[in-house]
Amino acid sequence: MSARLIEQADWSDLKPTLAHSASVSSTSPIGKIELFESFADVADSWRAFETTATCTPYQRYDWLRIWQDHIGAAEDVRPVLCQVKDPSGRLLAILPFGRYRHGGFRVASWLGDKHMNYFMGLYAPGDAVLEIDWRPVLKWIARHSDIDVFFLKNQPRTWHGRPNPMASLPSHPSPSQAYSTALDPDFETFLESRRPGRWKRLLRNKERKLALEGNITVARFVNCDEASAVLETYFNQKARRLSEHGIPNPFDPPYVRAFFKDVVCSQDRDDPLLELYALYCDNDILAVYAGSGLQNRFSTSICSITDSPLNRYSPGEQLLKALIADRCARGDTMLDLGIGESRYKRHWCPDTDDLFDTLVPVTAAGHVAKHLAIMARRAKRAIKQNERAWSVYSALRSLKAGKPWHPNET
Repeated sequence: MSARLIEQADWSDLKPTLAHSASVSSTSPIGKIELFESFADVADSWRAFETTATCTPYQRYDWLRIWQDHIGAAEDVRPVLCQVKDPSGRLLAILPFGRYRHGGFRVASWLGDKHMNYFMGLYAPGDAVLEIDWRPVLKWIARHSDIDVFFLKNQPRTWHGRPNPMASLPSHPSPSQAYSTALDPDFETFLESRRPGRWKRLLRNKERKLALEGNITVARFVNCDEASAVLETYFNQKARRLSEHGIPNPFDPPYVRAFFKDVVCSQDRDDPLLELYALYCDNDILAVYAGSGLQNRFSTSICSITDSPLNRYSPGEQLLKALIADRCARGDTMLDLGIGESRYKRHWCPDTDDLFDTLVPVTAAGHVAKHLAIMARRAKRAIKQNERAWSVYSALRSLKAGKPWHPNET
């Protein structure tokens, strides 16, 4: 697809033509909005903007461009890339949407879908973006991109202490929580600050017993060949574990695996998009963790453990402990373990990130889609936020697959 600007407008000229134009403040900080369908058109501005913008690692230009090249293209997602500028031409926000069809509806969501954790736009520092009424902006985008409804899920209310500008829109709590914590330059100080309990003693005992099984080492990988090999181990370990629990494998499609391999093979080793960690016993990989860092916050995204008898020593949590120690040493100030409930996450990350979903219907069909989505997300949240209900659901899912159920394995 050739790179081209598909639509732009001076915001002051649009105010009289917008539905509910009274909601567009005469003091709006917006000067111009632009729409693009090609990543190439916004490469330079996006890469420069992400270094200071409020955003997660999953909104970096190269991460989403590679995602679109592999997964988005394969799943018929069309990029809808919006730049919002102030009257002087300074970037206020980049909104990386993807348009697709679902159940007959034309839906726009943040690019990235289920292959990453947090979703949001990229927003300039300062208060100007907090003064924007985003409803007319989204309606303008929808009008020029054939969109029925915006479904913006798993958005953090704050990031790096800054409010998420989209939180000004009506929203609903996301089904799952995310877990995060502040780090300390000294890992031992950080470890001591974790909530005391039996889990620390058990982990130390398992660490000692694991050391008797062979030479235990941890390594970090950011270069193509080594990281690709570790990714293969991750894919294999994850496939076996998901099958055991009767869960469909989102990494099974070849284009999904190609995305991750392209990420590690095209990234800058001094500023990587994805960093992999592996725990070895001699030459065997017992566990894999991977994550992405940006602005001194490290976000883990994928993890897997061996199905060998050595998994009784909790190799995943042993590796996580080493990973956190490394991130402390590298100067990171925040860590998150992503979205999804698990007991081990609460051990390491006592704080939760408040996540919300935004549904903005634009057409009559969009209003129908909104109500259907709200009912489905509420049901999902009710199950996930009730530990007993989630435990029963997980057990039934495993039994349906003809497999034993092992809760909270790490």
